[in-house]
Amino acid sequence: MSNQNKVTVSIYCKVSTDNYPFLEGEATGDQIVAHLLSDCGCVWKEDDSPEGAHQIPGDLCIWYLGTNEKGGEIRLVINETLWMWKWLSGESDFRNVSEFIDTLRIHEVITEAQYTELQGAIEVGKSIGDMDGIGKYLKRKFDGKEVKAA
Repeated sequence: MSNQNKVTVSIYCKVSTDNYPFLEGEATGDQIVAHLLSDCGCVWKEDDSPEGAHQIPGDLCIWYLGTNEKGGEIRLVINETLWMWKWLSGESDFRNVSEFIDTLRIHEVITEAQYTELQGAIEVGKSIGDMDGIGKYLKRKFDGKEVKAA
């Protein structure tokens, strides 16, 4: 079961040359969850292809919100009430992300199952450590090696 009520949201963080897929505007809980659990598209592995590299899928947007090095912001408006989580360079952590998804759950924007799935993704992100660890984590996973985060 999902909640199709829309809220106003803005989710952004600075990743290298602005590769984070900015989400802004009215969105349902399903759309917000899909965004947070989607590939950010920032992890590449060099290979012998003409392009010289291929993208490694699985670098979740939610991980970058908690590990990016250059700052970001999450804004949420529900029934004219504004919540804002903002961090500067070197200040990101998963506390902001956890508070954001807690607020979504408390206001029934997301379901309990979605909340649990997001919490699981946060725990993996915490175990990865910093933003550079995301690529290392996925490369080991892609290569079929034992996955140990930072």
